[in-house]
Amino acid sequence: GAIEENIEFKLGNGISRIIKDENNRISGLEIKKCLSLFDENGNFNPQFDENVKEIIEIDTLVFAIGQGVDNSFDADKKLATRRNGTFESDKLTMQSASNEKVFVAGDCANAFIVIEAMAEGRRAAKSIDRFLNGKNLEEGRTIESEGGYKTKLYLPTEYLPEGWDAAEKAERVVPGTTDGNERVKNFSEVERVFTKEEATKEASRCLQCECKLCMKECIMLNDYTDCPKTLFKEYIEKGCEEMDAKIAYSCNMCDQCTLKCPKDFDIKSNFGAMRSEYIKDNGGKSPMKGHKAIEVHQYLGYSKMFNTTNAAPNGKKTKYVFFPGCSLPSYNSVAVGNIMDHLQDKLGGEVGSLLKCCGKPPKALGQDDLFKERFKSVQKELDKVGAETVIVACQSCYGIFNMYAKQNVVSLWELLPEIGLPESQIGVGKGSDVKFNIHDSCSIRKQTKIHDGIRWIMSELGYDVEELENSRDKTRCCGFGGMIVPAVPEVAKKVMDRRAAETTTGHMVTYCAACRESMEKGHTDALHIVDLIFGDKYDKSKASNRNMGPAKQWLTRYKSKMELNKRK
Repeated sequence: GAIEENIEFKLGNGISRIIKDENNRISGLEIKKCLSLFDENGNFNPQFDENVKEIIEIDTLVFAIGQGVDNSFDADKKLATRRNGTFESDKLTMQSASNEKVFVAGDCANAFIVIEAMAEGRRAAKSIDRFLNGKNLEEGRTIESEGGYKTKLYLPTEYLPEGWDAAEKAERVVPGTTDGNERVKNFSEVERVFTKEEATKEASRCLQCECKLCMKECIMLNDYTDCPKTLFKEYIEKGCEEMDAKIAYSCNMCDQCTLKCPKDFDIKSNFGAMRSEYIKDNGGKSPMKGHKAIEVHQYLGYSKMFNTTNAAPNGKKTKYVFFPGCSLPSYNSVAVGNIMDHLQDKLGGEVGSLLKCCGKPPKALGQDDLFKERFKSVQKELDKVGAETVIVACQSCYGIFNMYAKQNVVSLWELLPEIGLPESQIGVGKGSDVKFNIHDSCSIRKQTKIHDGIRWIMSELGYDVEELENSRDKTRCCGFGGMIVPAVPEVAKKVMDRRAAETTTGHMVTYCAACRESMEKGHTDALHIVDLIFGDKYDKSKASNRNMGPAKQWLTRYKSKMELNKRK
């Protein structure tokens, strides 16, 4: 702007003296060459060459050298100040150097830019809160942690506003100005306002600070809202009576949204709390009609017909109890028996068994009291046989037992690398024409040892593995979680299809029977890892549909009971 008005710049100079005429009016300005701005300690201390000077003829002088601090309110100088008028203060706590009850921040303290001033304001507020509560002002604090820091909040190019080419930069729209030669003649406004078109174009450059990465990741959220914050705000205002229960029961409880969120917003727990409210308002039952199937499952799952508790055989101490869960016994009864034999062989015959539901379904539905009652019955059976350690094959059971059981808990998949596989199966898969993807269960996304154990097993068996982009701690839900399959099947199907479509080989191996069923429903060849541990070499010719209906699953569950009872 100054260049347009033909302003002449004299860079690298400082003022030597102001020249006045006989009427005491300014007539000139003497400037001298600047050699340096800062001294060896980094302090502002300009040095000049007194032999290189120039006089400029002027009739008006305007100083524009930045802002100063108005400290005139401290006429008695009770607050310590620096040479430039700013107040002396601790850079971390922002407490005045001379008065412990005074805290300063921003331009009058240390800040040079707005963001620094904001950070100092926050530090000062935290210090004041501590001061008023008699707490140490410095404990556990650093400038680095309370200043600028890196976060995961970013906006990749795919978040550019719709209609913009991500490869092109949306240039800033600059409002027009009057001609430089004209505007020097008066004091009229220089910048004109935006036209409607210019204002719209400039406003469209805003990419929004709401990254909404959770919305990009989660399939179900997009059916009900534009942002979780909007959804939960509506729930708080309206309550569960006016909110469709289908929303809360569409959550897979997989935690992937929280994983993607820059602020680690715990969305799952919020939906879980909503479910508990719906249960209370509905007489202890789920408001979703489809969940009647879960009630039937629970009735059978806790009936004598499909449950069994066995101490270690031959009068030995029951040091371990094998707990296969619900899904695996309903999928492969032979494998359940084989696992039991292998554990007895490797653990000195001190292994008992318990076939029963851990209680996860009512917990997932929000039936908190019913869950406590159900798990209490599981704990009673474990105590009855005197178990010290529970060996679980189900990942949901692993989480439940870790949280609520009195006994030690170990996953079968972290135990097998310690005790080894059946000798006859080592290398069985070498030369197979199948390369597997591994689907990790979202319920144990943080259990690295289990992830490693599964990959060790595959390596020992001799099968080739190609890792998925979303695996281990970044794995995606199979679509079975959260009890949404019977309640909101259309959402479950979309989740299943997306996950199954991620396969890069066409063959998926899981270590959860429910996940395996979901992957097959998503149209990919899927096996449970026990099919490989206790089976012949697997090749492409053996790909088949392994899913069974409910009747066959319960029959298989009964057979699993018989397999375990054989090994009393």
